[in-house]
Amino acid sequence: MPRPASLSPELLSTFVTIVRTEGDATLAAEVLKINQPSMSKRLAFLQHAGRILRRPWIERVGKTWIITEEGRRVLPAAEELVHRYKLLAESIEEERAGIVFGTGASLAVRYVRNTLEAFRKLLPTETVKISQRPARERVEGVANGSLDLAAVRMADADILEIAHRPLHIETLWDDPMLLVAESEKPFTDAGEDRPTPKSVAKMPLLVPPPGSPLRIEFDRRCRDAGVGDRLNIVAEIGPWPTVLEYVKDGLGVGLLPRSAVPENNGLVSRPLPAKLAPLTKWQAICRKRAGEDEFDLSAAGHAFLKSMRTAANSVTTEPDE
Repeated sequence: MPRPASLSPELLSTFVTIVRTEGDATLAAEVLKINQPSMSKRLAFLQHAGRILRRPWIERVGKTWIITEEGRRVLPAAEELVHRYKLLAESIEEERAGIVFGTGASLAVRYVRNTLEAFRKLLPTETVKISQRPARERVEGVANGSLDLAAVRMADADILEIAHRPLHIETLWDDPMLLVAESEKPFTDAGEDRPTPKSVAKMPLLVPPPGSPLRIEFDRRCRDAGVGDRLNIVAEIGPWPTVLEYVKDGLGVGLLPRSAVPENNGLVSRPLPAKLAPLTKWQAICRKRAGEDEFDLSAAGHAFLKSMRTAANSVTTEPDE
């Protein structure tokens, strides 16, 4: 008895690819590495209502395939499923290290190195792979198993919303925001050695890009403090290493987390006023076993988490004066 047709990963991938290739079926087949008969069979499922789809997702206009209104509605979900399936396939196929850890760029400067140093003292022969990814992809990686653990700067509720499954979330340390400049001049020009919301508004600021979580929170706090429409923003940039280079060139005062500012850098730092400071903390995340409160970690994973805690204890959270 033939297997009933279903909305398979291959069919979803075909739909996403035909949209990304602007309706060119020949190019889509090349991207998918399938022949034209196979491509035609998949397109037939996507263009007709029937056993799989209640409404068509694409339609043919001349030689081009056009996405329908129903297709536009489901496209974001289809893209997400294709992305997660790709991550799963990659995690199965790759020769996996003993521990795969997800990190951000700023943590790799000092914290990750300290974590690895502590881990080697516990398990000197265990292999570790460090994977630098955007925060959302770190959460997704832990959730889908391509990462064993990760460090993220994100609220618990946001982590769980992205993961779509229970995770262990553990605060490692607070990471306060600093104002960082090439010299004392921006601070003295603003009129006060210890910044206030009013003096911050006078500084030439280098801030995170619009839409980033830290920027959204910073803007909100500035509005609440009555200086939201008075900020002197000279650049909206990221990531943190780029901001630091702008600071070193004397182009402005960078808004940076303490973890992104290297020690003995020759720069001048001041604490961001509490009224303007986004709530920032670094979290360790890992999976929980299904239906249990136990961590879904190997013995090496538990040792790595212990090393993360050890390294966190050595992080200096007091801003430079």
